[in-house]
Amino acid sequence: MKPAYLPLSIALALASTQALAISSYYSINSSNWSSWSTWDTASCAGPGGGSSSPLTSNDAAIICSGKTVFMNTLPSVGYVTVNSGGTLDMTISGGVLTVGSFTNLGGTVTTGAFAHSFGQINHSGGTTNLSSATTTFVGGGVMVTASGLTLPSGLTLINGYLNVGTTFSLPASVTSVTGNLTVSTGGSLTFLGSNTSIGGGSIYLNDPAATILSGTLKFSAGNKTIYAMTSAKTIPTLDISAMANGNTIAAGVAPTYYDVTITNLSTAGGKHLDCGGTSYSTGPITITAGSSCTVVAPSAVSAPIDLRESGIVTTRPQEISIAH
Repeated sequence: MKPAYLPLSIALALASTQALAISSYYSINSSNWSSWSTWDTASCAGPGGGSSSPLTSNDAAIICSGKTVFMNTLPSVGYVTVNSGGTLDMTISGGVLTVGSFTNLGGTVTTGAFAHSFGQINHSGGTTNLSSATTTFVGGGVMVTASGLTLPSGLTLINGYLNVGTTFSLPASVTSVTGNLTVSTGGSLTFLGSNTSIGGGSIYLNDPAATILSGTLKFSAGNKTIYAMTSAKTIPTLDISAMANGNTIAAGVAPTYYDVTITNLSTAGGKHLDCGGTSYSTGPITITAGSSCTVVAPSAVSAPIDLRESGIVTTRPQEISIAH
């Protein structure tokens, strides 16, 4: 009888799944991250007897309720989750975390002046105080759905999405969000700086209470669509100075989406918005649902022609003559 073989595609899929299997580590004791006795691979309830600590990109560390884990090493892990009542203390010298996805479900997270690396930051409860961290960018995105998140004071780049579902202020240091912006149910966003550029093509304002409270929203080059759900929305100040000639700003199509009003328009170099044939260099501007405005940059002005050199016009003192 011939031996049975799996099709190559299935064999490769199984091998890939096994290679990417996530190992979960639960903190069953309050101790250092590097201590094997801190962790168990079964659950927060034990039974104990851990044989290692989470240190690889395929590892997930779960900080259990009532337990404090002290970051005393330099782990590079796939996932860190702080459960409600758990504590992750990253104030110890030498304790630097590199993590693909960081989530706080209601615990306490503190840090010192260290350059942690975050792929994503998800905050849905508790306290995540990263203000002292020297982290300058987040590699994937930020989702904040509860109060208590303080981003690093020197953060300049969110290389992905920003999703806000609570009252939240984006630090003035953040100059770029490369992905889409969403202000979701119950969210209110304040831009503390005037130079935060939104690179994604979509801006979602998803709830009657979802609003941009104050500050300047700046669009990078490229077409943008603002989706105002459930009611008309207002943007306090929109900066189009980085947008290119011909780029458009649209409002989502009715009846699913509503009008968007821009109270103040910030421009540079003579740029303005053309909305249905009406030119705006300042606000207020209302973009009705389903319509769009186009960024218009002034055309380059041709250098003046010296008609004397062309031979068309010659000049003498007290006299102008036109050559035939």
